[in-house]
Amino acid sequence: MKSEKIYEPKIPTENANETMSQIIDIAILQKKIEKRNLAIGIICAALAVAIVFLLDLMDGIGFFMVYLPVFAVAMGIVLGIMGICKRHISAGIMIGLGVAFVVLIVIVAFLFYAFTIGGPVPR
Repeated sequence: MKSEKIYEPKIPTENANETMSQIIDIAILQKKIEKRNLAIGIICAALAVAIVFLLDLMDGIGFFMVYLPVFAVAMGIVLGIMGICKRHISAGIMIGLGVAFVVLIVIVAFLFYAFTIGGPVPR
């Protein structure tokens, strides 16, 4: 039996350093993205807990009249900034903007017509 030599092609090493630095850069970028997503998740969870406590503290109508317009405007601003940064506004962002401003308009309209539907009447 004759043994045969297995042919192994030579791997060029000129680009090895550049390739390794690109891989390390991608790994660093992935870590940054993961940290950002974790921070966003923690902030969203904290806001959800804060909203639950505000709803409990102010009852339903107080929350609806005071904090919901503020949240609607803030959501509209954030979604608007997201749309500007992406330079391509997706359907989800447009729906969110629409919902934010419709909620604000409904609350303002309710405040204008509250006295006609039996709201508090001054003496």
